[in-house]
Amino acid sequence: MISINSHLIILDRTQENPWEERIWHRQEAYNGHPIMVWGM
Repeated sequence: MISINSHLIILDRTQENPWEERIWHRQEAYNGHPIMVWGM
């Protein structure tokens, strides 16, 4: 079975940065396959 959806979640535990700066998302590609990257 091949996945058609891929997500990568990056956790930022830095206390100095407010949540507004730590939460983000963007789309990248790996070997031509789209990956949604989330920062939290």
